[in-house]
Amino acid sequence: MPNASSTDAAAFDRRRFLGGVWRSGPSEPSPSRIPKPDPAPTRLLLQIAPARFDAVAGAVAALDGIRLVDRRPPAPLIAAVPSDAVGAALAALAAMPGVLTANAVPSDSEELT
Repeated sequence: MPNASSTDAAAFDRRRFLGGVWRSGPSEPSPSRIPKPDPAPTRLLLQIAPARFDAVAGAVAALDGIRLVDRRPPAPLIAAVPSDAVGAALAALAAMPGVLTANAVPSDSEELT
């Protein structure tokens, strides 16, 4: 195994290496500080009572942060919501009269455009 040159050995800091940093010198942002991309939207499938389909579809469209993707009765209503807001959206939808079931299905952002 070849020996490291003295400049490489001087630039290498063992404590920083064990802490997750490879070299001393100008620091790069740690992985926890790198901005994360926006989460991909999650598809919500809502089974709605047929008699209340239009009323529920209008109420879902009025909710902040939820976007209707497809609303062809008798098929399930399909909505999209950011992945970080799925829990709150499902709780709000489950409390809505006329919603029989609400399910979250992960999806790619290209499919929801």
